This record gives sequence, C-alpha cells and structure tokens, in this order.
Amino acid sequence: SDVAAALEELRQRALANLRAKAAKGRVTVVGKALGSGGGGGAVAAAAAKDSQGGEVVVELDLGMTGTQALHLLRSAVAAARVRVIAAGRALQEEGTLEEQGWKSDQDRQGQPLRVLLLCSGAAPPP
Repeated sequence: SDVAAALEELRQRALANLRAKAAKGRVTVVGKALGSGGGGGAVAAAAAKDSQGGEVVVELDLGMTGTQALHLLRSAVAAARVRVIAAGRALQEEGTLEEQGWKSDQDRQGQPLRVLLLCSGAAPPP
C-alpha cells in the first residue's frame, strides 16, 4: 500500500541520517608506535591485526576528551605513556578532539588521520 511505502521511505531516510551523523563524529587514527615499551598485550595484537605494516588503527569519537583518547591509544600500543602528534600538534588531555581541531573521517574524505605515537614504559598487566 502507499502508506507502507511512505513509512518505509521515511525509515530508510532516518537510518541514512543516523549513519551520516555517526560517520561525522568518527576519527580513524592510524599510527606507528615509536619508543620504548609497548609492543605487546592482547589489545595491541588485536589492533595490529586490523592494521597494515604493523601500524595501529584505533577509532575515536570527536566528542571524547584528550584524556579518553590517550587511554584508548595507550591500551592499543600497551604502553604506560603515549604522546600523540597529529598534524604537527600534540594531543592535549584537556578539551575534546573537536575543540583541538581534529577533523572527522568524513571531513577528510574518508582518509584516516595519520599520527605519531611516542611511547615510553610498558603498560601494567590487566
């Protein structure tokens, strides 16, 4: 019927809008860990599986704080401390990624954000 077709069209449009909003806030970070520590752990092994050439791939949200992002990245590289350099600027703990000028995957035409991960110290066992 016409009503069912109209409802299905509205549903499809709503789903497409939700997918677009989700993609707008996502940042895929690709980087190689440099320095001492890291290189082990189940999270690092899982991250390396999804990566190419030993690079770590982590998906972040533009709304998360620098502290939250650093926590995820430390886990991914199994290091106690990580300094993240993106577009020539160090990731700060205060403020969201968006407030620090990070762009979403959508804004970068689907390209991941290449970062440098400067690691020190091995992460404590879980």
